[in-house]
Amino acid sequence: MTSKSTRNRTGRSRAGSKGGKATAAIYGREFFSEIGRLGGRSRGRNSSKGE
Repeated sequence: MTSKSTRNRTGRSRAGSKGGKATAAIYGREFFSEIGRLGGRSRGRNSSKGE
């Protein structure tokens, strides 16, 4: 029998995958590319501040 925390992680993983697939279907692959680029740019600025 699996523990509650293991089942919860599996459920969250599936939910995240389902949400990602739905977002990809609506916005397309370019959307993920763009948000990844923006996140990397933002993270690069923050890392110079010692975060």
